[in-house]
Amino acid sequence: MATNKVILTGKINEMPSREQLASAAANNTCVRFNLAVAAQWQTSEQLQTEWFACVINGKQAETFLRYTQKGASVKINGHLHMCPFETKEGQSVYGAEVVVDSFQLLELPPECLQETVESIAQPAVSPNPRQEASDTDTLKNQVLEFLKDEHFI
Repeated sequence: MATNKVILTGKINEMPSREQLASAAANNTCVRFNLAVAAQWQTSEQLQTEWFACVINGKQAETFLRYTQKGASVKINGHLHMCPFETKEGQSVYGAEVVVDSFQLLELPPECLQETVESIAQPAVSPNPRQEASDTDTLKNQVLEFLKDEHFI
């Protein structure tokens, strides 16, 4: 039995980009970002950085955009997808990207933490003070985990 599973932990190197997909689905948002993963091989004392192209679709893409920033540390669970793209010379080639099934926010850069806490504290629907305080504490003190579509916030 074959398995296609990817688990990576790294940092987002630039602000994720949003795309609207041409589809009839209600939530057709797609977010693309590059994840920098540092690795140190046993035979070398230097850290080497590997870059992975990642994509998130649907409601989870909106959540990812809301809570992540450049420099944020995230853990992603997903699978590889081969996709065609065109080089600058016009040659058609295939490359792999990680399709994110779920992600976990591990750490925000200090300058972004307060902004994110404030955005969570502003209720979208009727305010519930007990829930609001709980959400803020969770972001500051614990890891946020968002599961695909129907399972996240």
